[in-house]
Amino acid sequence: MPLNDWIPLFLFGGAVILAMALLARYQSGRYQDYLARHTAETEKVTTNQNRQIEQQEAHNALLRDQNALLDRIATALERKT
Repeated sequence: MPLNDWIPLFLFGGAVILAMALLARYQSGRYQDYLARHTAETEKVTTNQNRQIEQQEAHNALLRDQNALLDRIATALERKT
């Protein structure tokens, strides 16, 4: 087979390889954008969850203090009667 018969095959193969490389680059860029957005969103959610946990812990501490105070009042009332 002469070389002239192989030229269209080589050109087609080169075009396919180039198209695959461009597609891979495009998909990689899109995935990096997705990761950046996802990371930022995850950080926001984590920050909000940590703030809620801190608020819940503060609320629980207040409830413990209130319960201790109510126990002291109940004990004082029992001693009075």
